[in-house]
Amino acid sequence: MATYLSGGPASEPREVSPDVLRLLADCTSDLIPRQGDMTFAFHRHMVNLAPSVARMTAGGQPMCQRLILNVLQAAQPGPGRATAAAAIQQVGRDNYIEGFPTEQYHSVPHAVLDTVREMFSNTWSTSLSSAWVEYLMWFRAHLQLGADSQRARDAATGVLPTPQGGPGRTGRGQPEPAAWQNVEPAPPPSVIIEDDFDDEDDDEPGYNNLMMSMTLDQKRDRRNR
Repeated sequence: MATYLSGGPASEPREVSPDVLRLLADCTSDLIPRQGDMTFAFHRHMVNLAPSVARMTAGGQPMCQRLILNVLQAAQPGPGRATAAAAIQQVGRDNYIEGFPTEQYHSVPHAVLDTVREMFSNTWSTSLSSAWVEYLMWFRAHLQLGADSQRARDAATGVLPTPQGGPGRTGRGQPEPAAWQNVEPAPPPSVIIEDDFDDEDDDEPGYNNLMMSMTLDQKRDRRNR
């Protein structure tokens, strides 16, 4: 799994194995029809983990919708893996343009996993948890690559960053859509679903690995500030 220091370039992540994608297929098929509800739940988790999200464009809702759309689409067997990676990197660029702090990317896998566990209607398993962790580490690494490339592009063209971490773009254009983002906006959520996981779920190896990775990233962030 790819890891990186906040603010530093991320190496090209190892591709997610076909076995992982096959394991995720049934789960994402269950989740795609409820993308609007997922976006709402994900936004709630992101604001709890990274309060600066609430200060972004439209309270961070566009970013959260963009992330959930791409989390679900990039896990599908249909799009080529190079296309999926390119779309995720575009999302990383868009997030940077809208002001998402790059040092907060450790929050994204946690918030996505919490959202998926909350919304999935079938049986959750340790193997499914581990598959999501591997996939989300790959996803996060490509987000970081996109954000880093946008930061380098802005530095080369003289666009100054704002205190929140994104570039100052008053009066500039909107972020470009990723490859599969020419879709109708997700409908508003029909219901608020509260967390109802048992405490023993947090004992799953995959979930613990993700939590450990996030903790290490946070410690590295503090040392490099």
